[in-house]
Amino acid sequence: MKKASKILLTIGGVFHIVEGFAFISGAITFIVGGILFLAFGYNWFGAMFDTMEETTEAAQIAFSLSAFIYFFCACVFIAFAVLSFLGAKFTFRIIDGGEKKDFIVSIVFAALVDNTPALVGSIFKFFVKKEPKQVDSEEASEVVE
Repeated sequence: MKKASKILLTIGGVFHIVEGFAFISGAITFIVGGILFLAFGYNWFGAMFDTMEETTEAAQIAFSLSAFIYFFCACVFIAFAVLSFLGAKFTFRIIDGGEKKDFIVSIVFAALVDNTPALVGSIFKFFVKKEPKQVDSEEASEVVE
């Protein structure tokens, strides 16, 4: 199970990085769309009519609102990209070992960005990792005798 968790954590870490770049490209797309809505949205709506006078103020408000929704979605995507990159950091950190808090943080980040290989690998590694028992000097001398 140690080998399976190591493989899953490696795949999950790479998937975190790919996810992060996908979120960034989605955020850029939303930002460009929002800018286009602000700059040209009501003009596109007005192009359907013969004159620009028929373009109402309501259409301008609707396209401005759409642009701000796009900007909000871009901010959410950027936040998920940051979570994904942080998840990759913690996922790669626990491949060879780590503290208990690193395992928990990796599980939380994997669950937040829906990274199943990292989530399963972190859970496997969390339960497989055992602390080495410290043997007292008296117990060691009893075992030798």
